[in-house]
Amino acid sequence: MNPAGTLYVTSIRANIDEKIANDDGFMGGKVDPYVKVRLDKSREKRTKAKDNTGNPVWNNLNMNFRVNANDRQASVHLFDADVGSGDDLLGDANLPLDRGNWINGREVRVQVFDRKNKSKQVGEIFLTVSYKPDPPNANGGIGGGIGYGVGGLGGSIPGMSKSGTLYVTRIRASISDEASSDGFLGGKVDPYVKVRLDKDREQKTPAKQNT
Repeated sequence: MNPAGTLYVTSIRANIDEKIANDDGFMGGKVDPYVKVRLDKSREKRTKAKDNTGNPVWNNLNMNFRVNANDRQASVHLFDADVGSGDDLLGDANLPLDRGNWINGREVRVQVFDRKNKSKQVGEIFLTVSYKPDPPNANGGIGGGIGYGVGGLGGSIPGMSKSGTLYVTRIRASISDEASSDGFLGGKVDPYVKVRLDKDREQKTPAKQNT
């Protein structure tokens, strides 16, 4: 199973087929391209349009996407922005989510094909991507990674537990509706949990806001 996490797209550049780039159909100009990256209808972002160019570059992008464990690929769409007549879709590309090879960042090339004629390449897009997997205990836990040394008599008395370390790796809570009213601007509580053996052995989770 692939780890869930966050996909970052920090720059995009494109090379559009010269014939397509020089045939905007609007006052004889070049295309005004923009790119849309999509995982599904609730997870899609786009660049701004670049005027009159077949070789657009977008730097310092702030595109990030929540990626679920079962996501396999994103799609990339190249458009020509047209005022009044509606934007034209020039072509599409698939972007397989190669999470393990993207952790340290990488530029990925995808070929863009005409939607109606899948054998007709209309250009190529280069995306600078990186991937940050969730930490092991991020799946719904309030805290994680708490360890305690637990004292005992080393098993010298039958039935007595041995000393060792107690690890708490995940905590989740359900708070009653009555207790979950914060009373501060109508928000919910900002809970955290403390686990204690004695005054010298207690640890707490970070607080979770408004839940």
